[in-house]
Amino acid sequence: MSVVDNKFSKIPDFLGNNNVFIIPPNQRGYSWQEAQVKAVFSDLQLALSNKNHYFGPIVLNDKAANEAGFGGGFSYKVSDGQQRITTFYILIDRLYKYINNELDEWDQIHEETYQSL
Repeated sequence: MSVVDNKFSKIPDFLGNNNVFIIPPNQRGYSWQEAQVKAVFSDLQLALSNKNHYFGPIVLNDKAANEAGFGGGFSYKVSDGQQRITTFYILIDRLYKYINNELDEWDQIHEETYQSL
C-alpha cells in the first residue's frame, strides 16, 4: 500500500472529477452523530470565508485509474477520513435534491402564471 499524495488539497479536487472512493471492509460504517455533522458544517462555514481551512486528515491509498465506468477520475481506497467524505457526499446529495425541488416549484409557478395569461 502506498500513500497517494502528501499535500493539502481543495475539497472539489478530490470529491469531483468522477473519483470513486472505496471503503475497505475493515472500516466502520457511517456512525457520526449530530454533533460531528454540525462541526463539519461549522467548518464549512469558516472555509467559505477563509480559503485555507483545515478539515482534518483524509488519507487515500492505492490511486488507480477509475474502472467503475464513470469516465476519467481515479479510484482510491480510504484509510482515514471516510466519515468526513461520507458527510460531504450526504450534504451534496441533499443540496442537489433541495435545488432540484426548488427549480421544479419555480417551473410550476411559471407554467401556472403563463397559462393564466
